[in-house]
Amino acid sequence: MSKDKSGVIFRTTLRSAVINILLTIFKYVAGFLGHSAAMIADATHSLSDLITDVIVLVFSKLKIKGKDTRHDYGRGKIETLITVIVGFIILAIGISVCYHGIAKIVRYAQGEAIEQPGYIALIAAIISMVIKEWAFRFTLRTAQKTKTIAVTSNAWQHRSDAFSSFVTAVCIACAIFLNEKWRVLDVVAVILVGLFIAREAIHLIIDASNILLDKSLPDETEALIAKLSMEEEGVNGVRNVLTRQLGRDMAIEVYVTMSGDDTVQNAYKRTLGIEKRLKAQFGEDAYVNVHIEPTENEEQ
Repeated sequence: MSKDKSGVIFRTTLRSAVINILLTIFKYVAGFLGHSAAMIADATHSLSDLITDVIVLVFSKLKIKGKDTRHDYGRGKIETLITVIVGFIILAIGISVCYHGIAKIVRYAQGEAIEQPGYIALIAAIISMVIKEWAFRFTLRTAQKTKTIAVTSNAWQHRSDAFSSFVTAVCIACAIFLNEKWRVLDVVAVILVGLFIAREAIHLIIDASNILLDKSLPDETEALIAKLSMEEEGVNGVRNVLTRQLGRDMAIEVYVTMSGDDTVQNAYKRTLGIEKRLKAQFGEDAYVNVHIEPTENEEQ
């Protein structure tokens, strides 16, 4: 990954991390002062987002080093492995939040009273919703510019947190403005936020595990690779396309057929042309390997 691209990722994620730090502190304070279990859970959601920010920040700097004599394909899967581990930690947080919400509802059913949330909790939820939607938009712009999976994932976590804050705001508002029996919604929101956290963690685990297991890129991506390869002059066909994800980068192997009567020099130029087309589409950090084979009727 180039230093310019890595720098853009670092600056965007750093801004995201600062937002998450401030929101986490603000929402925890608002939750405790406003006696709102929902707001405390929402603060925990922002804390889980902060953890993923830290991962991206650390590995955006590590990635600059690129490959070396001991890592021919770089260190991309270190980030992926850490993401799986952190995913399980965040999943445990989500389950814990759900458990505490369910336990509090059980105690409520047994007669324990639920305090009415304060206005500060509602204000915090609304502010969080607005800020998180803004963070989603600027992070997604960076993700589209850099074509980086980690930043894309981070952007959608902002959107998930914005929706979580919206649900929290609705539940807190009902608990404040409706009669006493509606206060239980403040606790119901805790369970919902816990489910949001768990859902994000599961997506992190599945996406990162697919990379570790060398899952191929989507069929439409491989079809695009074949199409771009066929656009190179002198290519008669594409026999096979093999792909996998290498951390944030991708590895592409494409087997093309060309005339066996062509010179080695011309064939080499055409492979460079295919490589240039693919890198222009998928980024300069993509690993592209073009294999040349003679057309089938020339093999006879």
